[in-house]
Amino acid sequence: MEIFKRILVATDFSEASEGALELALELATRLGSELTLVHIWEFPSYEYMAGMPLPSEFADQVGKAASARMAGTIDAIKPRCPNAKSIVKMGIAWSEVLHTVEETKSDLLVLGTHGRRGLKRAILGSIAEKLVRLSSVPVLTVHGSEKSA
Repeated sequence: MEIFKRILVATDFSEASEGALELALELATRLGSELTLVHIWEFPSYEYMAGMPLPSEFADQVGKAASARMAGTIDAIKPRCPNAKSIVKMGIAWSEVLHTVEETKSDLLVLGTHGRRGLKRAILGSIAEKLVRLSSVPVLTVHGSEKSA
């Protein structure tokens, strides 16, 4: 039985995500697994902006910037993992990551956590916590440093 044939790494390009990517690369190399990186970018929507549309060029620029950042990340890891793939999507991060787990038929989800506590966590929520609770596959979390929190 092969374990973790397909590893999905969710990244927001933070320091915590870099640690998660490094661990996922090591696992993929040792296990001979397929490695896919996913980045979900969210279009800002604030209650106080109701009725104030943002120009479509804004979304295009954010999408292009996210894709460019992912391309740079993939280029950097290709020497270690030549078959690494990437996906960039717009949407609600936790929801789109779960969809991507299913779409890619991943066996393992790896992600970094910012380690927010208290009020910061209550206000910002925890994408990692939702993914751990709702994922249909095992989730490996990698804690970021104190300064990234």
